[in-house]
Amino acid sequence: WSGPTRGRVEPGRRPSGVHPQRVTAGSSDGRTLRPVVTASGTAAVTVPASHVRAKLRPPAVPPHYVRRARLIGLLDEAVAAPLTLLVAPAGSGKTLLLAGWAAEAALPTAWFALDDGNCDATHLWKGVFAALDALSPGCGDEARAMLRGPGTVVEAIGRLVDDLDRSSNPDSVLVVDDLHLVDADPVVGESLALFLRHLPPWLHLVAASRLGADVPECLRRLATERR
Repeated sequence: WSGPTRGRVEPGRRPSGVHPQRVTAGSSDGRTLRPVVTASGTAAVTVPASHVRAKLRPPAVPPHYVRRARLIGLLDEAVAAPLTLLVAPAGSGKTLLLAGWAAEAALPTAWFALDDGNCDATHLWKGVFAALDALSPGCGDEARAMLRGPGTVVEAIGRLVDDLDRSSNPDSVLVVDDLHLVDADPVVGESLALFLRHLPPWLHLVAASRLGADVPECLRRLATERR
C-alpha cells in the first residue's frame, strides 16, 4: 500500500498509513454474509458457456471458515483505490479470504477466476467481460464482438474502457483470482495496462496472485505508484 489511489494487501503485513484495530484472528463481529453479485444473479446478463460460468462464482464459504477480521478490514479500506493487489504464498487462503470478504462486502462485487485453460489474452478478457456483465449489463458486448472479429485485443479493451466510462453505475468491485496464471504474452500486459489506467471511477479491481509468481509488471507498478 503506498497511497490513497492504489492498494496492496499482503497477509501478515500492515500497509503504511492504515492502522486497523487489533483483532484476534477468527473473531466475528456478527455481520451477516450476503450473496455476491455474479453473472448468475438477478441482473439481465449475457449467459456465458458453462465452463466460464463456474469461474464466475466465488467458492462457497465453508462452515469451518475462520473470519480474518483484520485482513477483511484492510480490504474494506483498500477497495477505495482503483486497484488492490493481494499477494500471498500458495495455500495461504487468498481465495477463501476474498470469498468471505465478497460475501459481506457493502459494494456490488463480481468474480472471475483464471485457470490453466484460460490464461491467454483472449480467454482472460472473455472471462472479464462476462464478470463485468453482472455489474454493468451489456458493457462488453461491442468489445466481445471485436475479439471475434479482425480487431486486436488492445483495440477491444479500448472499446471496453470507453463503454465503462459512459456507464452510470454505483461503486462496484471486480475480483480476479489467480492472476499469476496469466500468460507472459506482451498482449496480456499491454491490454491489462490499458484497462487499469482507464478504470472508470465507479469500478475497483481486486487481483489476487501467488507470491513469487510472474505477475504482469503493469500490476505491480500500478499497485505501488503514487499520483
